[in-house]
Amino acid sequence: MMSVFHGLSFAVIVAATVVAGTACESPDTSRPAEEASTSQAGSSQPAGGVGMSPAVEEWVNENELEFWWIDTTAGKNKNWAMAYLAAGTGRIDVLEWLKSQGVNFNARDKLSQETPMCAAAGGGQIEAMEWLKAQGVDVSARSRDGRMVMLSAAVGGRIEALEWLQSHGAEMDFNGGDGWELMVAAAMYGQIEAMKWLKSQGAAIDVNAQDRVNEWPVLATAMRRAVWADQVEWMEWLKDQGASLDVTYQDGETLMHLAAGEGHVEVMKWLKKQGMDVSIRNEKGSRYYGNGVGQTPMFSAAEKGHIAAMAWLNEQGAEVDARDQKGLTPMFLTVAYSSLDREEDPTEALAWLKDHGADIHAKDHEGKTPLHRAAWTGQFKAVKWLVEHGAEVNATDDEGRTPLSLVYYEDIKTWLIDRGARE
Repeated sequence: MMSVFHGLSFAVIVAATVVAGTACESPDTSRPAEEASTSQAGSSQPAGGVGMSPAVEEWVNENELEFWWIDTTAGKNKNWAMAYLAAGTGRIDVLEWLKSQGVNFNARDKLSQETPMCAAAGGGQIEAMEWLKAQGVDVSARSRDGRMVMLSAAVGGRIEALEWLQSHGAEMDFNGGDGWELMVAAAMYGQIEAMKWLKSQGAAIDVNAQDRVNEWPVLATAMRRAVWADQVEWMEWLKDQGASLDVTYQDGETLMHLAAGEGHVEVMKWLKKQGMDVSIRNEKGSRYYGNGVGQTPMFSAAEKGHIAAMAWLNEQGAEVDARDQKGLTPMFLTVAYSSLDREEDPTEALAWLKDHGADIHAKDHEGKTPLHRAAWTGQFKAVKWLVEHGAEVNATDDEGRTPLSLVYYEDIKTWLIDRGARE
């Protein structure tokens, strides 16, 4: 479902991880969820293809996987899954067909207990919201635990949907229900424009608020989302609201590391102006090998092959051959960890690093060279480039292993042997 549109449903997303809650139900359809699940909208199979147009039939066939995902999350409720996805993606023709089959759009699914109005709001589908309202679906409907349609719009960052709901009489209660404040929910999903809109309507921002899943400050989450989105304006706004720039994630990655890894030079420039060191080191590594303690943003840029980011960092004094606590240099990450896709071509990044002083003969704490790492991960293009630019084909690590002894792929083995490699 998330592959189709981001933020379509807050309750369904939360239900997948926190399995909780009852959701947007119309006051005149307040029967228990179990009863709703036996209605026409709650049947496990679609009502049939009677009167189905070719366009609707094509849509149904194309979205079988999405139906399965929502159906499974919703508790075996395929017609509801179809209505939900159609509402969230604005397919009025599908909604019309479902109506002709007797689907009740006020019915709720078993698990998240939402109506399709929540999906339409989360997807920003105003026309679908209009259509559902014309069928009698209440825009102010609240679940038994208090969740409201407006919460879905806030999580999806759908300003037009928020404005539409407000103009059509939706209750402006900043407590979105089930313990979620609208502002907190928007911040948790990095919906900065929704946060701005909510503040313009009088919502307060709690700088100490934490999400209930990871117990992480939601403004820190919002700031990371702003960096991902390459949005300096959002970062400035969040800083003005009290968000800290001293943000580290589970692997100790700072905002400068994140910006470098995404190749966002303008964000890095802004962070430097705020006083952040371009050579700041992470304080802990992740569970993934290669993301070790003591890595600088240059490692993050090199890992993804972002040459413009590496160049800017170097201009600001960052070292191209900095060492982390495992003895790795940025070049190790370029050849070994940028991707496990063997079609990846890191040679441009390798050339830039070498031209700016990186040592292709560097050894890590195990005595391995970048060629060992490239051979081990199957980065054929990197293997070729390193050997052609002087890397020792028979260099040994601390256990006497050569790059050839680490190779899994036959094409790399053959190529290295042809150049004198031995195990």
